[in-house]
Order: sequence, then structure tokens, then C-alpha cells
Amino acid sequence: MMLDKPCRNFNNSQHVLDEHFTDNRNKWEIADDIVQKSIITGEGYFLENNVEGIWNYYKINTNLTQQDSFVFDVTFQVIESAGGEFSDFGLLWGFSDRAKFLNKFSYDVKEHVYIASTFQKDHKWVNYHTFGVVKLEGLQSLYRLVIVKNQGKHSFFINNSKNPLNRPSEILDWHGSNFGIYIEPDVTLLVKQFRVKRLEGCNGIIKNFASLIGDG
Repeated sequence: MMLDKPCRNFNNSQHVLDEHFTDNRNKWEIADDIVQKSIITGEGYFLENNVEGIWNYYKINTNLTQQDSFVFDVTFQVIESAGGEFSDFGLLWGFSDRAKFLNKFSYDVKEHVYIASTFQKDHKWVNYHTFGVVKLEGLQSLYRLVIVKNQGKHSFFINNSKNPLNRPSEILDWHGSNFGIYIEPDVTLLVKQFRVKRLEGCNGIIKNFASLIGDG
């Protein structure tokens, strides 16, 4: 039996997007009204969802395709979680402008639960790929969520852990090249960085994620 060679060299990997929100050159959605706020502050992307019972999202288009491997790396500052029924935020990827179906990796700051799923926009259909409890040590205000896709399978990370939360998960749904942010009602966020990197130079399995993920 031939085993896959471990990956060690990612020198050919290139950033598709490396966003720190010092300005709005990438044309993120801007809004400031009673139902939502989405503002580039120079220190991040300020997001506030005030619509009762309805999640919201913010997206940017990339040149990635279903065949590409990638690292999707976003750091959030949770400014407020009002303690209501909803308290999730996270990452979306592989969806079209119509956003009928989306892939989501989110974290619940109240229940300490992470979920990776593919879902229909109205949540009438959800396919849960992996989920579990992550109780982070000490008081947290910054959360780093990372997805590594390699050989068609996804690994998920929270904060600076170099060990994935799951066994590599096959997520077959790809409906477009948009990547974005998911935010539920009563959550206020400042997105500090938003990075997407095309992962190249890896034709085998990843056994050590430390050098690939780094420290944010």
C-alpha cells in the first residue's frame, strides 16, 4: 500500500486577500441604520446585527475554484454579545452572489460550541459536517477562526491551536467563489483581519499545521 507523503513545503502559496481594513479599497458593504451597521474604522470592520431572529453576512469575491486548496484565516474582536437566543459568528465560503447555499464555520460565545455545516439560506436544510465544545481558557475578546482545505478536505481551528478540531471533513458543496463573515442577532464584532491564501506545493497529507498557520 502506498501512503501519501506528508506536506512540508508551502513556499508557492500566495495570498488571494490579506485585509486589515485600514480603508475600503476592497469595497466591503457599508451600512449605518437601525437594523445593521457595517463600517470600516481603520482598525477593523465593525459589524452590528440588530435584526431580531435573522442572521446577516458580508462577502467578498475571490478567484478561487472548487479545485483549489486554501487557508482561510480571520480574527474577530467580540465587542458585545447581548446574551439573547443567538450568539454565533464565523466564516462563510464557497457561495454565489445569490447565496442560496453556504458553507459555515462558526463559534457560539455563549455555549462555547463550534459548528461546520452546509446550509440553505433560510435554514430549512442543514448538513452538519462537524461540531463540538471548545472551552477557551480565561476571558476572551479576540477569536481567530481558521479553515485549511487540502485535497478536498477541511480542517478547522480556533485561536492559535495547531491541532485541528476535527478529522479532515469532506464538504462537497461549492456554489461560487465568495468568502465572507456570518453574524447572528445581538452580536457586535470588529473584524481585525481577513486572509485567504491559495495553498500550493502540497500533494500529500498535512501532518504538522504549525508552520502553515503561524501565530496570526
